[in-house]
Amino acid sequence: MTSSTPTLRDVAAEAGVSPMTASNALRGKPGVKESTRAKVIAAAKKLNYRINLTASMLKSGRSNIIHIIVNEFDSPFYSKLTQALSNEIVSRGLIPFIEQTQYSPDAAEHALSSNPFSGQLFDGEILHATGLGTNVPLSKLNGGRPFVLLDACEETPTVDAVNFPNEEAERAAMQHLIDRGCRNIAIVGHRFAPRADLAHAQNAFALRLRGACGALSDAGLPYDESMVFEAGDVANGIIAGHAIAERILAARSGHGGTEFDGACCANDFAAFGVIRGLADRGLRVPQDVKVIGFDGVTSGSYTDAGVEPHPGRFHAAREILGRHAVRTYRSWNRRGVAAKTGHHRLPAGGPGIDRGLRMTPRWQAIRHRQQPSRPIPLNRNHSIGINRHHSSRNL
Repeated sequence: MTSSTPTLRDVAAEAGVSPMTASNALRGKPGVKESTRAKVIAAAKKLNYRINLTASMLKSGRSNIIHIIVNEFDSPFYSKLTQALSNEIVSRGLIPFIEQTQYSPDAAEHALSSNPFSGQLFDGEILHATGLGTNVPLSKLNGGRPFVLLDACEETPTVDAVNFPNEEAERAAMQHLIDRGCRNIAIVGHRFAPRADLAHAQNAFALRLRGACGALSDAGLPYDESMVFEAGDVANGIIAGHAIAERILAARSGHGGTEFDGACCANDFAAFGVIRGLADRGLRVPQDVKVIGFDGVTSGSYTDAGVEPHPGRFHAAREILGRHAVRTYRSWNRRGVAAKTGHHRLPAGGPGIDRGLRMTPRWQAIRHRQQPSRPIPLNRNHSIGINRHHSSRNL
């Protein structure tokens, strides 16, 4: 060596490969044999070589660091989603940088535009948008870098997005309760909205409410304000569970109320709270009330009601979401513009809540605002997760 600091060429020479192969091996990029990668890594360790990120960025104009922004870390759903995104990013030889917003639009704006690294270090962002208002100008905050939203739920996409099938999946969840014989079903999640207002829903919970409402309508069952309880977490789910139980007990004692026999919840944590709230008032799940959730978090299997979470199915959906989010970013990055990358959705429906991916290209939606484009099938046999908090074994 000509200096005391080893270079990439020194590592390549020690391993007997080209500098390009050595670089790809050290960065974890695909296309390098595992035996070759191991040989390069061993050479780097022997020479005490460290990648010079500054020099690499100056040479390539890229850092290969992807900014992941999610609502929170203290949630099994987000920890698994972040893991899926991180795994996909790393598998492509990129580096994840993860940040949380705590559901705050101000925090999202800060993460995109005021983070000390935003304008210098990140090559692009992947943001989970649930809980953020549509009035946040997300597409204008990140300085033109590649940008992908998760669960954006916009009627007319303004940025590239990958969405869960919120409406279809909750419709399937409600239909499952109906198929199990439920006729007085409480809806737990979004605040009540008239059917007409739900026609232009643009957030996950509103879309889930629209799906539940649609299933009730198809079955000829009622939908009104008295059966909707707002709750998105365990604490508010417990409050909702108490309210549902009190209505049931009032009906049983002849003092009005409603004999609810089912509860369709917009997420699993609200469902856990409902189960606890019902238990506090002496009501059993599923004997008195059947409860269904949405997310497929594995902690559901530890509830007293005997939840069947189908974690493998939802794991597949998270992996697919991560893959398409990163693929959309890569497509954006290769072109230098976001045009024609797509608006992806993870649909679900029917028995088992299984159906394939679909894509509505964003550029078509912009050109044909009055005539939404026909979904294009992309993949098959992947599902979102629905936790069924009832009759845990014979579903």
